[in-house]
Amino acid sequence: MSDYIKAASAALMDARQTLTGLSEYPMRVPADLKTAYAIQEHSIANWPDEVVGWKVGGMPANLVDVHKAKRLAGPIFKKTVKTCDDGATLDMGSYPNGFVAVEAEYIVFLKNVSRIEGRDIALDDMAQ
Repeated sequence: MSDYIKAASAALMDARQTLTGLSEYPMRVPADLKTAYAIQEHSIANWPDEVVGWKVGGMPANLVDVHKAKRLAGPIFKKTVKTCDDGATLDMGSYPNGFVAVEAEYIVFLKNVSRIEGRDIALDDMAQ
């Protein structure tokens, strides 16, 4: 693993752990998606939480041509999942000097369906 991947991961993890907003990428932007995902994988391996899902987001407009992709995937960590009952409200924070994006996101929790073989999986199979 390169020193660049370790250093970029450390800088990004430090910003997240200290709730520090970044106005720009902390080092040079990864040259390709393979390197970007290597930084992400290193960060996940060293993050003090469990990955419970994945999200797909839009690639920043200035990087679409660089990375030849419009979307990228990232982890959802267990401690960041918030649930809200019908009619209730939920307080959400933001990083100082950061930004807040409000998006409708749905997370579907599935039970273990790995033993269901030989047919399509139906909604009833996914009930907890």
